[in-house]
Amino acid sequence: MRLTLIGAILICGICFSQQGINYKAVVKDGSGNIVANDLIAVQFTILDGATTVYGETHTPTTNENGIIILNIGEGAPIGAGDFSTIDWSSANHFLNVQINTGDGLTDMGTTAFKTVPYAKVADVAKSLENPLWIKNSADRISYNAGNVGVGDSNPLSPFSVIQSTGIENTMRLESRDHPAGKDLLELQIPSGSPATSQFIEMQNGSEIVAAVNADGSARFKSVQFEDNSVQTTAAIGPRAFGFIQSSGNITSGSGNFTVEWVAALNRYEITISGINYFYRNFSTFITTVTSNVVRSRITSNLGKIVVYLYNASGAPLQGEFQFITF
Repeated sequence: MRLTLIGAILICGICFSQQGINYKAVVKDGSGNIVANDLIAVQFTILDGATTVYGETHTPTTNENGIIILNIGEGAPIGAGDFSTIDWSSANHFLNVQINTGDGLTDMGTTAFKTVPYAKVADVAKSLENPLWIKNSADRISYNAGNVGVGDSNPLSPFSVIQSTGIENTMRLESRDHPAGKDLLELQIPSGSPATSQFIEMQNGSEIVAAVNADGSARFKSVQFEDNSVQTTAAIGPRAFGFIQSSGNITSGSGNFTVEWVAALNRYEITISGINYFYRNFSTFITTVTSNVVRSRITSNLGKIVVYLYNASGAPLQGEFQFITF
């Protein structure tokens, strides 16, 4: 007697495995008799709403109890759909089942998935099997795989923060409870680091306006005090200093100046790089070293420091001296 699936009953259970969806069914004919030990064809179609997103076929053989157990996702695909790319985050997925026992496909109906295939949704986060962020037993999270960027798709530093618009603070550090002796921010570099290493550098565009160095020294373009007075770095430190030989040669100093002995005028002329010197705008001190030099005088000419040295008779002469200019 030829088997038919007209009015056939499917008693099925669906559960979700790691790589597919387990499907179990009992196949009966139109009279309610079990279809046992028979080769059949099963076609599954998965729909997202009314749209077909995947289809496949299986050719199982029922067992003595008419049962078939299949894994949706491992059949022969139909059409262009890909089971691995189905977006299971949508709640509108349906399963259509059709069976062929020899007389062509019979539509057994379409039913909604009543449970979410968690294993497939978890594939979206499969990277958690080998997470980039690691949590240890002390609930501390670390990342050692590369650079991290916030607002920066190509961070060149271990941690980079870029804010596209300046309407809010880019970064905020706040402590709700700060015990004595604790730091809100601690910066540490290896012992023995060069003095030119920096704890922090501040730039306005490409211009460095402030820096704190490894040796504790600091650089600031200007400093504003509590009384609102402002001093530039030049006002705090010397603009130039050095030791000058009688010939005009420089023995030591700040490295930003040149000296010339002008014999025709019996004087030394000091040019400081980037400074248009005028004696009323700066403070310059001379310390003579040569024993027969008893007096010195400072003036300016064409942006240069002019130094005269005199002996006890008031005659100008050459000699060694130190100078410092603020």
